[in-house]
Amino acid sequence: MPKRARLFPLCILVTLAVPGCSSKPGVNIINNNVGDQTAAASAAASPAAGPVTTFDGEWGLRFTTNPSAARQCPPAPSRDVIMAVEQGRAQLNMGKTYSGSVNTGGEVRVADRMDRSIAIIGAFRGENFVGDFRNGNCSYAVAGRKRLPGQ
Repeated sequence: MPKRARLFPLCILVTLAVPGCSSKPGVNIINNNVGDQTAAASAAASPAAGPVTTFDGEWGLRFTTNPSAARQCPPAPSRDVIMAVEQGRAQLNMGKTYSGSVNTGGEVRVADRMDRSIAIIGAFRGENFVGDFRNGNCSYAVAGRKRLPGQ
């Protein structure tokens, strides 16, 4: 075996084991790792954000079959479907229970627990909700409004 081939594993070992040693000038593997650990520690020490409550309430959603998906798709529900939102969690029932989350920007992702390809993805914009419902190859536009208490 040539002398260079025998030394190659040793070069890799030295590069990883010696602080500040790298095959590329200006790259310091060890210090980069320490910086990452410091950033992770400070992020862990900062207080966690509270639950998202801005969008709490009941939302009446109306579904419309998208024309390109009109093949052999089940018809859209004829009545409003209620999506309940509480502390960053969203849930609705359309024969199956769909649940998911709402982030601070109002973006929603709700899916079937067993089949993740059945999902609603959308966003709250003021008192309105706009999104899409996917069920396999079928696609539906979703639009809704926040319901007033007692509606």
